[in-house]
Amino acid sequence: MADMKRHHAVEHPVELRISRDTENLSRIGRANDWAATHLAVIFGVAWTIWAFLTIPLLVLLVPPGVKAVVFYLASGWIQLFALPLMVYVGNKLQRSSDAQSEVMHQSMTHVATVSDIAVDRLDEHTEGGIKAILDRLDQMETALGQQLPASPENDS
Repeated sequence: MADMKRHHAVEHPVELRISRDTENLSRIGRANDWAATHLAVIFGVAWTIWAFLTIPLLVLLVPPGVKAVVFYLASGWIQLFALPLMVYVGNKLQRSSDAQSEVMHQSMTHVATVSDIAVDRLDEHTEGGIKAILDRLDQMETALGQQLPASPENDS
């Protein structure tokens, strides 16, 4: 992806989300956030899905005591920490989406404001901007006692 130029009036969504996520966290909270994010990355890859599918199937071939431990871990223990982990990461992703929406709103508001200023400056009837230039040109034309030369199309 090309390096995007940043405008001083618009905050980048990643910086906004990171500052919101970490500004109220203690050191332990930041460590928990880091661990949860990295565990979610591990649980989010396709190889984890295949491992959780094949390991219980392979366990069918082992003695009943090993089966019981693997099935306990697969059915209870993993769910007890994986489901809350995914909820936490889902909430974090929602905060990222909210931050991006806020930045989009900021940038669109900035663009609209600048457009309004530009249109105002280009209006012939608004003091300042193009009206001042047109008035100055009229003054110079009058001072020189000259009129603008006729265009070639008007000679015929």
